[in-house]
Amino acid sequence: MTARPWAAGVVAVLLALPGACTNDYSEFTFADIPGTGGSPPDGSSGSGGLGSGGVPTGGSGGAGTGGAGAAATGGAGGGPACSGDQKSCAGQCVSTSDPAFGCGSAGCDPCVIANAGTQCASGQCALSTCNTDFDDCNSTLADGCEQSLLAVGHCGACNRPCSPSNSVAAVCEASACKHRCTAGFGDCTQPTSGPDDGCETDVASTKASCGSCGNDCGAQGAAGGFQCSAGVCGCSATNQCNVGGGVSGSCDTTTGLCSCGGSTCRPGEHCGKVQGNDVCRCNAQTPCGSGQTCCQTPSGCRDLQSDDGNCGACGKVCPQGLSCKAGSCEA
Repeated sequence: MTARPWAAGVVAVLLALPGACTNDYSEFTFADIPGTGGSPPDGSSGSGGLGSGGVPTGGSGGAGTGGAGAAATGGAGGGPACSGDQKSCAGQCVSTSDPAFGCGSAGCDPCVIANAGTQCASGQCALSTCNTDFDDCNSTLADGCEQSLLAVGHCGACNRPCSPSNSVAAVCEASACKHRCTAGFGDCTQPTSGPDDGCETDVASTKASCGSCGNDCGAQGAAGGFQCSAGVCGCSATNQCNVGGGVSGSCDTTTGLCSCGGSTCRPGEHCGKVQGNDVCRCNAQTPCGSGQTCCQTPSGCRDLQSDDGNCGACGKVCPQGLSCKAGSCEA
């Protein structure tokens, strides 16, 4: 093989270059390579790999070791560190006596008691106050404030029933029993505390509540007003009929009707002067028409045979769903 005269020159140049390639691996470092812990070929110490969340540490004997990550504050779950009278719920410190997060150190479920507000007592959920129109009548925490105070057996308070006295039916509203009464009686007092008294008023003969609660015969006529008979206001003496000076009407004590200037008045009317004449008047106003009765409450002339608000008597209102037919509330 023929030698090439230029080859020797190339070799000479390469040998003369400074920093020519050697096997000195110690000049290299692996510190910046994350996640490795291996050693370089000559066995020198390499850099440790990055531990989870930690800082690398130098390995020894060629084997890198990963650094340990710092523990999260608050321990397991990553929650905050809470004081002794607190606990961690949903990533925040809350009082161990806050019923919104349960009572005591364990659990975070809120206290729930039926129909009631809650509080903590001795580390346990307890009843605070009952909701409006409810009460704890059986003193059992498990069912909370179990009793509606709108029930006719517990109207406004535990074990406060609506009285059946002279009552056909009853409902409880705003702590009061409201009755549908038998004929001739009215539920006029409607107490909200203490025993209920049912339909306690005899509206057939009570002057201040004649025919219905509040229809006051004493406010009609003169000389102390009319009397109440069979639930209708009427005169019992002649002087009761004459309202105003110079009036000379009379009373038919059999019917309880006043007579003025020869005309018989409607029930509840009195006599008064109009342009010098004795005429029938309803509460000092114009007289009633045929088939009407002069009522004091509500004031005015009413047809007691067909008026749903004055059915059979002044102020006697038909219950919802019923209408006045021939003076009686019917379906």
